[in-house]
Amino acid sequence: MERALWHRIRREQLGYKFRRQYPAGPFILDFFSPELRLCVEVDGPFHDARKDEIRDAYLLKRGIVTWRVSSFDVFQETDAMVEALLLRCKMRDSELAGSETNLD
Repeated sequence: MERALWHRIRREQLGYKFRRQYPAGPFILDFFSPELRLCVEVDGPFHDARKDEIRDAYLLKRGIVTWRVSSFDVFQETDAMVEALLLRCKMRDSELAGSETNLD
């Protein structure tokens, strides 16, 4: 499932650079945009919600926001997921721009 999404977002096709299988401390992120500090996790049907909470908290402490999507949705609705990711990227870009403005 990850491969289908990667094919659509690599090489800055959304206007944002993503890296695949990016190491972050003890974790490997499915997809990561350093510019946006955005992690995209593609979750399969057998996922440990408690471990996800720990991972997400670890990343958030480092300024990285996690967006979780189901592998089923990525497989069945790839176009819709790519559109949703683009929207999420734009929202995150605005969030970061707003926080930089607030520092002045």
